[in-house]
Amino acid sequence: MGNRTGDFTETTKRIIAQRVSGFCSFESCNRITFVAHSDPNKVTNLGEAAHITAASPGGPRYDPAMSEDERRSPENGIWMCREHAREIDADAAPFSVATPRRWKQEREEQVARSRTFFLRAGKGHWNVPTRNDYFTGRDDLLSVLEERVTRDGTAAISQALTQTISGLGGIGKTQIAVEFCHRHRERYPFGIFWADASSADNLKASYHGFAAELGWIDSKVALDEGAEAWLRRSRTTAGWLLVLDNADDPEQVDDLVPRSAEGHVVITTRHAD
Repeated sequence: MGNRTGDFTETTKRIIAQRVSGFCSFESCNRITFVAHSDPNKVTNLGEAAHITAASPGGPRYDPAMSEDERRSPENGIWMCREHAREIDADAAPFSVATPRRWKQEREEQVARSRTFFLRAGKGHWNVPTRNDYFTGRDDLLSVLEERVTRDGTAAISQALTQTISGLGGIGKTQIAVEFCHRHRERYPFGIFWADASSADNLKASYHGFAAELGWIDSKVALDEGAEAWLRRSRTTAGWLLVLDNADDPEQVDDLVPRSAEGHVVITTRHAD
């Protein structure tokens, strides 16, 4: 089949993809659509530029008032994983023109905020407490922690690895976690996130702050909404470590622990379980 006059050029497709850094723009999807190929000289593309309004008559959301130039412009395209690009076209009724336009704008704004954050930081997220220059001993515990994080991170791929440093107060559980973070910072390119887990509300507040700083939410959204955004996005974002500090009432925070194969979780608590 020949190209339709409203089809995107390869240059336009590239612009649409780059404006969202290759992330699917379907609401709550967040998949990255460019992944490494087995050939080191290639990249596998799992996404496509979908038309917000169709390229030709009879297509989903076709607008006869648009010119051909408008139909094939980057403004009329939204980058999505192939699954969702096909979903919005297979049954267009639930997806009015306003819906993909909103998704496109929101994803581009999120990516722009995230780029600003990482350019400013120079590295992934980092809010770990200051390292204790006089930290000594505990190398055995740090070695065990590293071994278990590495081992279980590979074996338990259905959920984030949770390694608990347990014991009675005063043995320096928080300091051990701080030291672990400083020693392994380069291992987590997306960042290390230190959260106050002393209560459910404090933990939600930490998550809300992370999501806002990363550009995933507007800082004015409600606490629960911000926390849910962090939990949802972390499931499809790789290369992070989350420290839940002072989780002394596990029942309060159990539902707030990310369940993902993409990151690791270290919990400090007085509970042995």
